[in-house]
Amino acid sequence: GTTGNREAGAQRNDTCVDTSQASGMMALVPDSNIGLTSEASPDLFAYIPPNKAEKAELRIFNEATGEEVYAGEFTLPENSASADYPYGASVVKLPLSGASVRLDAGEPYIWAVFVVCDSANRAQDIVVDVTVQRAVDRYVYTLSAFIKAQLDTIVMASSEDKVLTYGLAGLWHDLLSELSSDPVVYSEVWADLLIDQGMEAIADAPVFTTTFSAIKP
Repeated sequence: GTTGNREAGAQRNDTCVDTSQASGMMALVPDSNIGLTSEASPDLFAYIPPNKAEKAELRIFNEATGEEVYAGEFTLPENSASADYPYGASVVKLPLSGASVRLDAGEPYIWAVFVVCDSANRAQDIVVDVTVQRAVDRYVYTLSAFIKAQLDTIVMASSEDKVLTYGLAGLWHDLLSELSSDPVVYSEVWADLLIDQGMEAIADAPVFTTTFSAIKP
């Protein structure tokens, strides 16, 4: 496990997020607050409830040095039927490949999502922050011979085999990414996975793939 806040804290009633929902903002990671990946540019996922935010940001920091390695704004889904909250409840898929971010193997990175309610008062931001780490070879060596063999040929594997292998290998972000690639086929598996990790309130939320624009220094 690691430090972090998978779930945003309780918000005042005058924020830009609908506080009547069953869940507030949440990063989709295990309850250890850290997710492993085999990818240099993995997909990250965060649930954002109905809101009327001015903007939303993703920031990534090297946990050891504190250096900010990426800062960008991302689009929110305009899929709401509510005039009060134009951005609907969704799990937002944050593909780091679209942000040109590459993680060094073995280095833990803090990734934080900010829903900005008032640009003039950033104390009103709603924030979650957790850790992602790209697995190193020595982690793979701790796995069984069967799982290592499956990972060696994962590029040629079927989607079903990828889901099984990523799950057995504990590669959280790879697993979520594969499940989100076909939400119709994997809807029950996706829901079961989130429920197993204490995220049952958001298990049925739709997935929205976002786009980024870098924040200039």
